[in-house]
Amino acid sequence: MLINDFPNNYEIIVNPELPGTGKWGVPEVYIPQGFKPKTLGGHLILRINVDQQWQVWHVDSDENSEIWTAPDPDRILIAGVEGALYVSLKDPSDIIKFKLYSLNVRSVKEQGVLLLNDYFRVMALDSSGIRWQTSELVEDDMTIKAIDGDRVICSGFSLSNIDEEVKIVLDTSTGAVLKDTTRPPKKSPLQRFRTRLSLFRRGKSSPKPDSACEVCGFYTFFSDERGRYLICPVCFWEDDEFHKNPDEPCDGPNHGISLNQARKNYHKFGASRKEDVPHVRKPRPEEIPS
Repeated sequence: MLINDFPNNYEIIVNPELPGTGKWGVPEVYIPQGFKPKTLGGHLILRINVDQQWQVWHVDSDENSEIWTAPDPDRILIAGVEGALYVSLKDPSDIIKFKLYSLNVRSVKEQGVLLLNDYFRVMALDSSGIRWQTSELVEDDMTIKAIDGDRVICSGFSLSNIDEEVKIVLDTSTGAVLKDTTRPPKKSPLQRFRTRLSLFRRGKSSPKPDSACEVCGFYTFFSDERGRYLICPVCFWEDDEFHKNPDEPCDGPNHGISLNQARKNYHKFGASRKEDVPHVRKPRPEEIPS
């Protein structure tokens, strides 16, 4: 399904029929590189016209994936069951991969962003890449209920109170939690004590990230979220729980480069890869080590 919310200069046909000749008759691209479908079906196929040049893309995503036009007119977002691919139309090898399960996507055209959420968190994409991403806001069933001007109204469930939804309101521009508009459920004094104790033990009593990125060294992560495939907005390195050897190449958004190479790239280019320079931002004051 194609959701065409942002202006673009390309044409996309989702899951087209194979011509009677048995050949597509145009260049074929496999996304990501190295993807080899075992059958003609069972994966997503896109017929795309960019700059008057037709191509057929074979994408490692399910056939029912959603295709979203994006704030960046040179990219599309492919949202499938096991995550999303943010792919450059002019260079299909330029892919940003998001491992967000039970993914939902919402467009906010007025703000020029796409919102992505999984069970726990929310992320915003704009024309330059990742604008912001939250930490884990709930323990289960994160849902974007509505977009109200410059506010994103969400709900979910907390393990400290699984019987009532927790309401969370985010600033659309920054992703900041607007605490003055949040209405937590009423709890007994004992429940409030247990909640505060649980948050303290999990390190969530402070709203500031408390764990440094292994590449750039800035405090862009929360310690209880390490290894959960979040991407550092300052250097664009994915925090992979399986990555132990700093000289070992890493797959996914890290594109096969090692941690040590990413560090060298950051000092040289300002990003873990030169290609990711357009997607990074400068560190915020609270992220700079003291």
